[in-house]
Amino acid sequence: MVTKIIYATDKEESPDFGDIVKSGEYKREDLERVDREIFDKYFAPSQRNGYYKVIDAIRERTIYQKHDLLSFQPISNNFNFNLIICKNVPLHLQRLERVEVIKMFQKSFVTGGIFATEQTQKIPPELSHLFEQVSGEGQVFRRR
Repeated sequence: MVTKIIYATDKEESPDFGDIVKSGEYKREDLERVDREIFDKYFAPSQRNGYYKVIDAIRERTIYQKHDLLSFQPISNNFNFNLIICKNVPLHLQRLERVEVIKMFQKSFVTGGIFATEQTQKIPPELSHLFEQVSGEGQVFRRR
């Protein structure tokens, strides 16, 4: 049996982020941009008025840990990932750092693993042989 786990990482040991991941609770207005179908499937009203909570099936499989991407070390040496979503971090990296982080991700994927990033981000040309773009509308790539 394959266990599906979600890793939520940050380079800082932020108690706020860890608490948010553990509770899975968000104000409704913070979720406005979430697609309606995804919202209906993965969120439920919280006991707190005006808040919604990620369903237990997702929260129970989410692990929060400190990890600095600029260490260029994989998040886990025990298994490879099917999906990595790294939305905003690449925007804040220098070009060579971005290349090294994406190379680290590529080594962390199963064959065919999916990498999704911010709309404005492209795979650097020197790494284009490692990925194929699978979405014409977004920056979603498959490991070759």
